[in-house]
Amino acid sequence: MPSATTTGSIAVILATWEYLSAGEPSAARTDMLRGADPSINWSLETMRPITAGDLMNPEILTVTEEMSVEEAAAFLTEHEITGAPVKNSDGELVGVISVVDIAAESFSGSSTVAELMTPDIQSVPEEATVSEVASLMLEDHLHRVLVVRDQKPVGIVSTSDLLGLLVDED
Repeated sequence: MPSATTTGSIAVILATWEYLSAGEPSAARTDMLRGADPSINWSLETMRPITAGDLMNPEILTVTEEMSVEEAAAFLTEHEITGAPVKNSDGELVGVISVVDIAAESFSGSSTVAELMTPDIQSVPEEATVSEVASLMLEDHLHRVLVVRDQKPVGIVSTSDLLGLLVDED
């Protein structure tokens, strides 16, 4: 039989869940509940959705549009990644290139990244949930998406990052 403390904790967790289930937990609501019971702190953290900002890799590896396709392929291979954002000479992100683009290059005869890159860069705000990121990647057949704060890139989420959530990393 559960102890009175365990029963009380379960009741508090259930009450907390009912209280928060009306919408996303707001900072005010979760702050008010913290400290009421030690188990609530853990429960509140597990109820908050994982965001792109939580999952992203803050190191954005990029190639330049002036690079040759061969240099870009070597860069991707060296860093064991399947694609990267492309920067222009001013350091602005102007596109994305992937190993799929490079594999298709032999048919097009392109010689620079600028000629081969996809100019459309998909991004999500830091606050986007993992579900929103995964939906975008699935719908648009993307293998990576930039994470932005105030329209500036702060990280990148890849399919590997999403798959990492499924692996128990104890």
